[in-house]
Amino acid sequence: MESDSYIRDDVIEGYMERDDVRADPYPLFRALRLRRPIYKSRTNWLVSRHADVLSILTDARFAYGERPPIAAADSQDWESLVTGPSDGNLLPKIRQKSLDLAELWIFGRNPPAQTRLRGLLRTPFTQEKLEAIIRRAQELADGLLEGLKGASKFDVVEQFAFPLTLQVITGAIGVPTDLKAMRRWARDVSGRLAGDRRPIDEEKGIFAIAALAEFLRKTLATRSNEPSGGLLDFLVQATADGKISRDEVLANCASMLVAGHATTQHTIASGVFLLLKHPAQLQLLRENPTMINDAVEEILRYEAPLQRVDRIAQTDVTINGETIRKGERVILLLSSANRDPELCSDPDSFDITRTPVQHLTFGFGTHFCIGATLARMEAAVALGSLLRHFPRLRLESDEPRWEKRSLFRGLETLPIFTD
Repeated sequence: MESDSYIRDDVIEGYMERDDVRADPYPLFRALRLRRPIYKSRTNWLVSRHADVLSILTDARFAYGERPPIAAADSQDWESLVTGPSDGNLLPKIRQKSLDLAELWIFGRNPPAQTRLRGLLRTPFTQEKLEAIIRRAQELADGLLEGLKGASKFDVVEQFAFPLTLQVITGAIGVPTDLKAMRRWARDVSGRLAGDRRPIDEEKGIFAIAALAEFLRKTLATRSNEPSGGLLDFLVQATADGKISRDEVLANCASMLVAGHATTQHTIASGVFLLLKHPAQLQLLRENPTMINDAVEEILRYEAPLQRVDRIAQTDVTINGETIRKGERVILLLSSANRDPELCSDPDSFDITRTPVQHLTFGFGTHFCIGATLARMEAAVALGSLLRHFPRLRLESDEPRWEKRSLFRGLETLPIFTD
């Protein structure tokens, strides 16, 4: 995998279509770091070394490829679109409006809009609120695991990690939990974000955004006078105060419903797999449960649930002798940066005793993940609870199925035996 024959456009552009690379992309990343750390493919630049990725994450000359804001006079908000009279062209209008909503996600905004949204989305999550969310996460984890007692085998993804993380984020936002529908919407939205998406993935993702927006609109329309204490209540008041638009509320709550559970779900499932795959590390954690936070950090470094982030050069920039032109897209390979030997020794070994390092799983700088603290705490609760409830876990297979995506790194399923 490390030969120069793999550093070709036809391999790089469709690398996640290869079964061997999807199962283990790290040899390819290693080859890029060693031979072409700033690599120009047919369509994008790929950056694979930790120092270069970190540099670009903190460089104002690289930003998201944000569309100009839609003029108020030319826009129609989601509520008026779906509740007002129709002229017979509702479907194409909904499609376009869904694309517009996706442009309002904080994940793709630049300052000053990103700074405003970041402040609003973080404000409700005080330390006291986070502690209450984690207490609820502990209750949910214990309940799910108690319900699995007596089973000789269960799927960590479908029966534990997914329902736990979704119920935590819906509770934090203050909306009902629809496991079946939200599972489908999250998969479709994630599929649209993948670099290797197909036309059908694009269309399914667009209409999943529409479904999430309508779900949230109906939730707001039917909410009682009793506040849930979640993010949505806070944002409704912020809308009344003129700090955020109604469409921004719908868009960002929808994106947080997806991102707030999908990446943490992947972290939990990957963590279970890694611990069971490395029995000495598992035994060490069982003997020293206070190491759970260190274990979570190593899981995040070793199997980052988000493999990459993209930026657009705002001007010509030269890095390590390569000139990236204004308007060109740069793909920052977070998973590769986390395995850089310049970051830590023996980076391809899984070691929960490792001194914490500056992994880039949550990004860095202005766009550092606003849910990082909650994700870390939730993963620690989930893994710690699973090990307490089931002292004799073992894998059904050493070769699980990884999702076929170039954006996320997560397991489709993870069957485990309980005895």
